[in-house]
Amino acid sequence: MASPRTAISETWDEQGKVGMALICGASAGIGGLAANVVVPHFVASTAAQAILGGLIAGGAVLAGVAIFTLFYQMVR
Repeated sequence: MASPRTAISETWDEQGKVGMALICGASAGIGGLAANVVVPHFVASTAAQAILGGLIAGGAVLAGVAIFTLFYQMVR
């Protein structure tokens, strides 16, 4: 089995950028929405909210890519 980095880059090349961009965009939207709802309850500083929100949205994108890659590997 290939390393995750190799699997993701191969999936990106084989599937095309449109499918992966849609998955990443949807994941970022869900992560951003979750960050805007959850983070303000725990952090009062606007700067800290922006940083944590960005980290959550970025993590959601990475999770979306990993899930897409796993599904693609299972189907293939």
